Amino acid sequence: MENGKIVANNKLRRIARKIGILLLPKPCVEPISSVLNPYTKLFTAEKAKVKMAIVTAVDAAVKGGKIKADQKETFVGIGEKSGIEALNAAFDAMGGRKSIAGVINPSTTAVSGKTWDEMIKEDPAAMEKLKGTNLDEFKAKFKAKFGTEYKD
Repeated sequence: MENGKIVANNKLRRIARKIGILLLPKPCVEPISSVLNPYTKLFTAEKAKVKMAIVTAVDAAVKGGKIKADQKETFVGIGEKSGIEALNAAFDAMGGRKSIAGVINPSTTAVSGKTWDEMIKEDPAAMEKLKGTNLDEFKAKFKAKFGTEYKD
């Protein structure tokens, strides 16, 4: 069938030449997909980068205790619809997971960087509490303050 078109086109060209009409070749137009293909690839690559950033942010939020692991897909969907900036803003507003040591024994985490005098100034009964909850730290602070070992 294709050969039939070529033969017909050749006959038509011969006839056109005889009567003085110039037949131009059929214009070659590239398919739109080949023109848009580089842009489509670029757009797809950018979408993949954004998706990866969203998944990374959600994974960090799970690891930081801001959301539960079963909420991961929900927050990925929110990130895809709202954008990474909005998702990060939401995570920044959330509180993270608290240390179990701080919940069980809050005095050890609150006083570890303070001196004897700072603790007494903030709470006069602080050393009494520390002695009851963390004797080793109490002894260390006692020795630092008075220069001698604490004896029970």
